[in-house]
Amino acid sequence: MVNPCLPDLQNRTLHTCVHGRCVNPIVIKQQSGREVTTHECDCFEGFEGPQCSHVIEKHHALALGYILGPVAAILLVLCLLGCMLFLFVARNKRANQGTYSPSTQEMTGAARNQMPVIHKVPLQERLI
Repeated sequence: MVNPCLPDLQNRTLHTCVHGRCVNPIVIKQQSGREVTTHECDCFEGFEGPQCSHVIEKHHALALGYILGPVAAILLVLCLLGCMLFLFVARNKRANQGTYSPSTQEMTGAARNQMPVIHKVPLQERLI
């Protein structure tokens, strides 16, 4: 009997495994006296069935990076916009409030500006 798992001189095999390896070749004697060879198939990954001809449906899970990547990018953009808005508002408030600081001027001994006399002294009246 010919082993169905081994290739012949032209590299052909007699087994029926489509996507798998032929394993456990066995010779069985039928009731009629005829000898028949049988074998089993060791299927490659992704295939199943007696001849490894049925494709196993793969359930593709959504990768976590496809969700977390855009969410992280959106949060980063929102944080940057928030910081820019804060700086813009802080700059405008500082421009409106001025920089007068009486304690600093007292500590440094800045010269005082005398106010000009607002009222003129009236002329003296003379009696004739």
